[in-house]
Amino acid sequence: MLVWISFVTAQRPTRPIFTDEDQGIPDLIFFETHVLPHDSLFECYITFRIPYNNLVFIKDNGFYKGGLSLTIEALLDESVTAREIASREVTVENYEITKSRNEFIEGLLKINLERRIYTFSPSITIGNTDQVIVLKPFTCNIDKEINGKIIKPIVVAENISMCQETELFELVNYQNYIPFSSSHFSLVIPITDTSIDSINVEVMQENNVTSYSLSAGHYSIAAGFNSCDNKIIIAEVEGNAPLNLFVLNDINKNLKEGITEISVGLNGKEKKTFTYNVVWLDKPKSLMDTEYAIKLLGNIVNESVVDELLDHSRQDYYKYLYSFWEKRNSRKDSFFNGLMEEFYTRVDYANENFSTLDGFGASLDRGKIYIKFGKPTKVERLYSEKSEVIEIWHYSNINRDFYFKDNTGLGNFSLIK
Repeated sequence: MLVWISFVTAQRPTRPIFTDEDQGIPDLIFFETHVLPHDSLFECYITFRIPYNNLVFIKDNGFYKGGLSLTIEALLDESVTAREIASREVTVENYEITKSRNEFIEGLLKINLERRIYTFSPSITIGNTDQVIVLKPFTCNIDKEINGKIIKPIVVAENISMCQETELFELVNYQNYIPFSSSHFSLVIPITDTSIDSINVEVMQENNVTSYSLSAGHYSIAAGFNSCDNKIIIAEVEGNAPLNLFVLNDINKNLKEGITEISVGLNGKEKKTFTYNVVWLDKPKSLMDTEYAIKLLGNIVNESVVDELLDHSRQDYYKYLYSFWEKRNSRKDSFFNGLMEEFYTRVDYANENFSTLDGFGASLDRGKIYIKFGKPTKVERLYSEKSEVIEIWHYSNINRDFYFKDNTGLGNFSLIK
């Protein structure tokens, strides 16, 4: 059950209509590029992360199999100077997993390049089809990436991963986005001068500045990237130059959604500023249309509150919606609001599972109960000879049952008790 429970029945009809003006998430195919010194050249790592719902699966002996082949061409003055191909396959037992946008295939390619500006042209061949998708090109300026002693910080999972009995950093691999999330993430900051044992970091967002002083500790390795158990990890790579790796933990804890700047300084000798986007990557779909998201509050508050929020300009809807939930956020040490996430995750579930020709699931009786109280402990169904269906939801945590009746057998359930 949601912690905050000042609930009343919704009266305002709601319907999700998504537009370009609404809060959204980036494309669900993610690329990152990282450049590290390697012998006399530079090693450019291109990592990718692609959700299962962008793949095509076929059933084979009780399992579902899919995959892809990714081709990256490095172009210099419109001429191809290098081409690399990576192929990945995945097998799952559950069909529902094949539709997930939260399960991924991850991988990497690496290309040795000179100090020039390159254009990378990616294309994907989807397994089990002849479909080839040409993706938007992106650039890599080697001279800008490796200019001075400070290399662009890398977003990693806060917990150290184990791979072949070695402790390693796991790349978040979300296109260099810093996730807006209840989970914790860190920054690994590579420095090419291994004699430097401390750095200064400033994190700036909306005129707020937080300063840190970091020491390298024992992270001094010839760093590169490898793939391990469908994860991309920072590892020791033969031939790469030794680096000192400084770690800033819990980077996302005090960050809101939006742009943030991170400055790295070497005790007054050198300073670089990097721009990152803090993104709610698994944001519930019902939050994409902020007007719809506000109207949904009619499930839990008086309509006058909804009307007051809708009186603001459309461009300010998300700000005031966030403020509404922030007042009810029991966790004050983070901008991420778990109660807000839970509410709209329930809305998504209601729309996906209880919608009928009469409307979206969140506006129907079963959806409203699900949004208020969450998943029932037990569900029973009773059938009559007249095609009537009675569905009983038992909630042991609140010691309450709800009875829904479908008079037609077509899924149009109404709350009767």
